Amino acid sequence: LFKNLEKNFIYLSLLPTILQVIFVKKSREEFKFYINYYILNTISIKNYYLFLLIKETLNNLKEIYYFIKINIISTFNNI
Repeated sequence: LFKNLEKNFIYLSLLPTILQVIFVKKSREEFKFYINYYILNTISIKNYYLFLLIKETLNNLKEIYYFIKINIISTFNNI
């Protein structure tokens, strides 16, 4: 870790959050790298609105009997 820090392969983070990083020895010389994203997930802003809007739109389309061929992604973005 310190060798890579000295060679500037890695550097200290200036972010206001702290992530817990754990190295677990798996075999003779192999280490497994684990990151705990719990703190980052608690402060992230989750936006559920878009998913609910897509679900509502698709439910409305279910009731239509006649369809025309459209590009659903570009058309949805124009709504």
